[in-house]
Amino acid sequence: MRRQERGKGPLLLASLLEQAGRAREAISVLEQAAARNPKDPGVGHRLALLYSREGRFSEAAQACERLLDLNPRDIVALDLLAAAYVRLGDQDRLWPVVRRLLMLCPEEPRYRMLKAALLQQAGQTPAAMEEYLSVLERDEDEASTEAAEEAVYLLDMIQIQQLLAAARADRRLRARIQNDLQGVLREWRLRLSEDAEVWLEGLDLDAFFDEQLPGGHSEPIH
Repeated sequence: MRRQERGKGPLLLASLLEQAGRAREAISVLEQAAARNPKDPGVGHRLALLYSREGRFSEAAQACERLLDLNPRDIVALDLLAAAYVRLGDQDRLWPVVRRLLMLCPEEPRYRMLKAALLQQAGQTPAAMEEYLSVLERDEDEASTEAAEEAVYLLDMIQIQQLLAAARADRRLRARIQNDLQGVLREWRLRLSEDAEVWLEGLDLDAFFDEQLPGGHSEPIH
């Protein structure tokens, strides 16, 4: 009981200091507590969180890494570490963390969304789309579902616009899109949602390009 009380004391004091707008002092309290008891995950988690809130992302990452040296399955530390690497823009270090998070929590939509974003940034469009769609299929987390819906829509639009730009001056490509869309998508390494595929297959491309607006721009896609 005394150990628990000693661990809660710095956390409570740090919380009060943060609420009073004295974040630097709160961090100092937690740094001292972490130095005295580096194996206390509660103190380490709170310290990493405060570092991040103050924009000290490198220090947040270091605090999480120390916790993970003690317990590689510390989900909270991994979560905070992923957030720190995102803010640092360190994709090389972020990838292994995301993989570990998904090994431990394979159904967590936030981690699948993070993996999808990394895949998309790496230009792996089909794989990214699969991850976004997997989040939509589960439909368990409202915030993640909304984010996935938006990501799928934007990725669909980017890919459709890419195809339409090429098809504008290529009637053979237009015919292939309408007669063998799956073959075109494989060739171009694209992955559309089912709704986007149905829309594109039903679009009269010749008529679409004949109805261009002045200046050579096609009508918006709805």
